[in-house]
Amino acid sequence: RKQIPITVEKTWQNAEGGVLTDGLPESIWIKLERRHKGSTNDKDWTYVPDTEVKLTNGTWKHTFTGMDAYDIIGPNYYEYRVVESDAKTGDYKASGTLKLGDYKYKVGSETRTITADDNKVSLTLTNTQVAPVYELAITKQGLDENGNKPKLLNGVEFKLEKLNGNSVDT
Repeated sequence: RKQIPITVEKTWQNAEGGVLTDGLPESIWIKLERRHKGSTNDKDWTYVPDTEVKLTNGTWKHTFTGMDAYDIIGPNYYEYRVVESDAKTGDYKASGTLKLGDYKYKVGSETRTITADDNKVSLTLTNTQVAPVYELAITKQGLDENGNKPKLLNGVEFKLEKLNGNSVDT
């Protein structure tokens, strides 16, 4: 039986892919999942017992010790990944979108298949902030000479512009 340490590092990115350090949640929960080497079916991922860990803001790294490199019936080596949630009993995700606090993040969990040469493994779990989407409702009304709004105007076209530095995006 071969056991190895698996170190997980949590990274955060803004919507443009840059490092994100402000507005992070106070904590997240992570745990390990594994499946046998060569499997391509997402249903084969299984939870590794007793690996739920709470990571807190400023401490986005954890090492799991004594993780099996392969199935003792095998040796069929394991592929590992890390999944996360906002709560210990929450919906853990390795991909897709996760809401943490006031923001949504795209989750990206790297996987790693253990080999005979591995004595330790590192995994990175990256959350990329999803750019907020806003809904804007515009109603154009005509004004009479007294400033009253007598009726809606039909056939009016709008051009929405966003100031981007010294230029304007349309």
